[in-house]
Amino acid sequence: MVGIVTPVTEFADIAAGQEITDRDLPNVLVTQPRTMTLAYGDERFPSHITAITDQRGATPDARIYDEQGRVETALINNKPVQYLYNVDLSLPKLEETNMVTRTVDREGNVTDHEIHGAPGGPVQGKGRFGLRRRVTWTERGKGNAPLRAGEPAYWEQRWLHDCDCLSPQKFTSHTARGRYRLEFFPLPQP
Repeated sequence: MVGIVTPVTEFADIAAGQEITDRDLPNVLVTQPRTMTLAYGDERFPSHITAITDQRGATPDARIYDEQGRVETALINNKPVQYLYNVDLSLPKLEETNMVTRTVDREGNVTDHEIHGAPGGPVQGKGRFGLRRRVTWTERGKGNAPLRAGEPAYWEQRWLHDCDCLSPQKFTSHTARGRYRLEFFPLPQP
């Protein structure tokens, strides 16, 4: 796939980063489809999307991959989000075979995602590769000065899954049928 063309909509067609006021809005509104072009620029992984460019020429989303083909850095509006795999969680894992992926967002917030491994979770082994727990570290938890009195070290959310999250399943979207046009490489693919 090389691009996505959305249905005709009205939107402000302005350059990336351009600010406008209410007074300027009528002069920049257009009614047309939106176009997003997909780039595949990593020769090691020719099917991995490396950038999405809109009709203005702006690249709101780009990706850099590690040697295993996993996203190492996502650039959202040119600001990096880092992904670190198999990190040591500062807390005991909920199940020994779980894996931890850490994200550091554009503002320096740190979140650890504890994910079930191949054996699955505690309920009949279900939930293979599903998110088990998310821990968002506060400034105190990161070893910095707390932002407020009584700040905990982290905020935590937990899940139990009753499915195998990466098992192939057929999905049909009835709401989007006929509303989007997908553009693919001409055969044969590069």
